[in-house]
Order: sequence, then C-alpha cells, then structure tokens
Amino acid sequence: MITRTQRVRVAIFALVGGALIALVIAVFGGLNFRGKRVRYWVRFDRTVYGLQPGGDVYFEGVRVGAVSSIAVDASRVGSVRVVIEVDRSVPVRADTHAFLIFAGITGVKEIDLRDSTAAAPPLPPGSQIQVGASALDALGRNATALADKSTLLIDHASELAANLARLTSKQQLGQTVDETRAAAASVAAAGDELRAMLRENRAGVRASIDSIDRAAHSATDLVAELQRVVRANSEQVRATIGELHDAARSLADLARQLRQSPSRLIYSKAPPERKLP
Repeated sequence: MITRTQRVRVAIFALVGGALIALVIAVFGGLNFRGKRVRYWVRFDRTVYGLQPGGDVYFEGVRVGAVSSIAVDASRVGSVRVVIEVDRSVPVRADTHAFLIFAGITGVKEIDLRDSTAAAPPLPPGSQIQVGASALDALGRNATALADKSTLLIDHASELAANLARLTSKQQLGQTVDETRAAAASVAAAGDELRAMLRENRAGVRASIDSIDRAAHSATDLVAELQRVVRANSEQVRATIGELHDAARSLADLARQLRQSPSRLIYSKAPPERKLP
C-alpha cells in the first residue's frame, strides 16, 4: 500500500522532471515565452543557402534571437521571406539592416542586425527590416566586374598576339624589308638631286649675295651724303623755312580779308562807305 510520503515524493519528482523538461525545451528547442520576444521579417532577393530555422540572430555581434521560419516569397519571384524573433529589449530601429554572415567555415549562415542609430525611430514589431550590403556581396560584385575585365583583357591579348604573329611572318617581314629598301633608295635619290641643284646654283647664289652687298654699301654712302648736305646747308634751310612760314601767314591774312570783303578782287582800294542822305 502506497503511503502518503511516497505520494508526496512522486509528486515532487514529477514536478522537478517537468520543470527540467520545460527548461531543456526552452534552451535547446528555441521555445520563447510569450512577451519576451518580438517578430520581424526580412526579404532577401538572393539565395539564403546555409540559413536554417533556429539559426542564431545577432545584434551587432551579440546573440539576441533566432530564425523562426524561412519560406519562398510567392509575391516576388526570386525572393525569400525570413521571419526572425529577437528579444524585446533589442533596439531595432528604422535604419537597422540585416546581414547574412557565415558561422565559421562550415557554410552555415546566420543573421546579424547592424547600422542602428539613436536618431532613427524604433521599428514596430512585425515590420520589415531592410537588407544591408555585406562585404561578401561587395566581393561578389567586384569579382564579377573583375571577371568581365579579365575576359576583355584576354581578348585584347589574343588579338595582339595574332597581329604580332602576322607582322613577324616571313612573307610580311620580306614585304616590309622591300618597302624599307625602296624608301631608302628614294631618299638617297632625292638627296643626290638636292646636292646637284646646290652645285648648279651655287655661282648664281654667290653673285646675288655680292649684288645685295654692293647695293647695301651704295645705300649707306647715299645716306651719308644726304646727311652731309643737310649739315652744310642747315642755315639756308632754316631761312627758307622761315620765309615759307611768313608767306603762309601773309596768304592766310589775305584769305581772311577776301572772305570779309570780296570786292577787293575788283577794286584796288576798298570802296568808300556810303553816307546816309
């Protein structure tokens, strides 16, 4: 017969076992107590391969929650909708971004929330968190651009190699040598003709230079003679200039008088003035 003491022990054992089971489920199964966590969702427009439900969610590197569910977004082709649950105390704001990160070298991915600022307003639970561009994404874009440039460089290198091969062929080299020889012969012939022209015209050029020299000496002598004549007759020149100046003044006076009294062209003297009767 079961005694009262045994019943109490069984009841205590059951309570302790239930509490342990609940604790294990809460810790290892990701069970959240109502009111301690809130949900947000993130839309990724690329593959989330390596991200699993129950995966860790971090805030600036601190684990604050877990991935609740992952599903293909039927409203947007090529997109994946990820629902996360984080502690209510996490300061998720309107400018917070979600990043996919690698957990070690196993290929497993996790989510890290970053870039929050105090100036941004809090993001209400149930809202969408925007995706941030991680270093992995930038590396992928740079790798694609680098691959395109490498392909273009290889094409140019191939074309250059083909041109070099064509230029260095025996036929092309022979043609180039022949053209070079022809050009050198033409230059030599032009040089011979130029030297012949110089020899033929050398005497004429010398005669022209002598004539120019004589003309220059004659001009110099003429200038010197003019200077001597001017110095010798400077007094007469000054007197002549004075007389011309006086004559010009007299002509100016005569012109002024004629403008005032044109009748002087007819009478030698001015006509008498009329007197009133």
